[in-house]
Amino acid sequence: MHAFKDSQYHDSVLKTREFMFNDLKATISLAQSRGAAPNFLLALGLCCYTEFWGRLIEGIPSGNEEICFDAFFNRLGKCYRSQRLSSNFQPYRDIRNGLVHAYLDRDVIIKLSSGKCGIVGEPQKGKMRYTFHIKTYSKDFQIAVNDYINRLYSSDKTVEKMERAFEGKVVLT
Repeated sequence: MHAFKDSQYHDSVLKTREFMFNDLKATISLAQSRGAAPNFLLALGLCCYTEFWGRLIEGIPSGNEEICFDAFFNRLGKCYRSQRLSSNFQPYRDIRNGLVHAYLDRDVIIKLSSGKCGIVGEPQKGKMRYTFHIKTYSKDFQIAVNDYINRLYSSDKTVEKMERAFEGKVVLT
């Protein structure tokens, strides 16, 4: 039995959640108070955080970035899952990789706002135009992280995968 509360990674997982949630809250608050949002950095951070939690879900310590990203993206809510199943909606390639490697090559509008879904894809002239709603994605992300951590307390298999993902990694203490 691999009880999460007894796992050597228990404290690290909880500290990682706390760090990420505080980081998002502080950055969004700063953006609101100054009127100039670091939208690009917020969207990039959320995408990287999404991939991190997907690693824990899948039990993958490195590589397979798209699998990891998609695993957690699907947990953000119904609107995310249903859009991702669309043949043209490719958030890993167009959003996450687009932000990291080719920001100017993608049609992405990033807003410090709320929307019906954190990322909305709309086909336009043969390609996708994305709108990334930071506040909605952040809220949905936090709900999904909390849900995942709650599952760790009740599923040995979930804990085993999480522990595999941490193999060879630096752990927050």
